[in-house]
Amino acid sequence: MKNKNLFVFIGTVALAVFSPNAMLADITTDAGGVEYWSSGTGWTTLTAWGAVPTNASVYLGPVITSVPGPSQVTMDGGSTLSVADTTVGGNSNNAGSSLTVTGAGSLWNCNAGWLIVGDGSAASLLVSDGGRITTAQSVAIGYQSNGSAVIDGGSMDVEGYFFVNRFSTATESSVLVKGGGEIITHFNNLANWGPGSTGTLTVEDGLAAFDYVESSSGATTVLNIGPTGSLALNADGETIADFVASFIGAGTTQLNIWNGSAYVNYTTLTEGVDYQVVAGTGDLFGKKVLSLAAIPEPSSLLLLAMGAVGLMALRRRGKA
Repeated sequence: MKNKNLFVFIGTVALAVFSPNAMLADITTDAGGVEYWSSGTGWTTLTAWGAVPTNASVYLGPVITSVPGPSQVTMDGGSTLSVADTTVGGNSNNAGSSLTVTGAGSLWNCNAGWLIVGDGSAASLLVSDGGRITTAQSVAIGYQSNGSAVIDGGSMDVEGYFFVNRFSTATESSVLVKGGGEIITHFNNLANWGPGSTGTLTVEDGLAAFDYVESSSGATTVLNIGPTGSLALNADGETIADFVASFIGAGTTQLNIWNGSAYVNYTTLTEGVDYQVVAGTGDLFGKKVLSLAAIPEPSSLLLLAMGAVGLMALRRRGKA
């Protein structure tokens, strides 16, 4: 599923797709090794980020030379990198590998495939302070090993599924959205396909928007909605029953909402008093949307927050 078999283009398109990257003054390999594979270069050990072709599959944690230890890469300063796909934690001896994308204008683009965090070994992702990640296909936070992601004032724009545990060997992966961060899919599921695993999404402050929440048989997905967080799903109606109807699959989905001091199960709270479900004022990719958020004190702040979230989501749709 990592798209190593890439299409071959001809003519001027090939020059655009396979050319080396530019605008890479502020990408640093802080520790460990990086490899990439492309149809033009084969397996290559990274020596300069500017030489990486845009059709390359990049591995933070080499899978061929098997350099031990974590591979840690930081992008900042408004750099832009476009590659086919990216794996963080490529080999079994690369535990602790990480990718950080931070700063206004910084963009890591997977133009043809996946972003995987936690494949051969556990790994982490940080997208912060205006940094952005975009993918042409799915994201897996926890693929064959555990993964963690923090979206802190940054954003992720995902064309495919957003997995929090893809396989059963990824047992406990997590995603935290805070600082006004965003995760937007076009419009695909938040999914946990790891039997026996627990995948957690916490939206403390910001927005996460999906089609459905899908938990496969034996998998548990935990959703925590914080005091200024909002979760948007594809659903009609305006009640919590309509919202949870977008939880699908044979596994378990647990919905917890901040009550002022802790995350508690939504069934112990009162709709319209402790939290509110609001119908979207517009469509996302032709889908009707319900957004859920805890009600802050005073409760009138919710309407302002939800209105801002709705406008933010619709604005991003217009840019897609």
